[in-house]
Amino acid sequence: VGGMPAKTPKELRKIAEEEGLRWYRGSPTGRFSDDARVTAVRSSPDEQRLRDMGDIFDDQSIFRVTIKARSGKKQVDVVLDNERGSFQGASTVEMY
Repeated sequence: VGGMPAKTPKELRKIAEEEGLRWYRGSPTGRFSDDARVTAVRSSPDEQRLRDMGDIFDDQSIFRVTIKARSGKKQVDVVLDNERGSFQGASTVEMY
């Protein structure tokens, strides 16, 4: 019996885009940003460092989502499960 096939990188990026924007809009800053939009999604440069520290696992990926709003540009790291594409967590990036 086979499980669901793993998500493709393109599918994971699309999910990261949606989840990053949803997470940002739920934050105190983003709650009032009706003009927020995603301008870029890429692999997070912190992924390998966090993997080495044991904070994420081999079946997870971190994507850096850049969001532009009237209040300025923000970046959010979104952690997704590679198999299901499920949201595992997010955090803002302090400096970039």
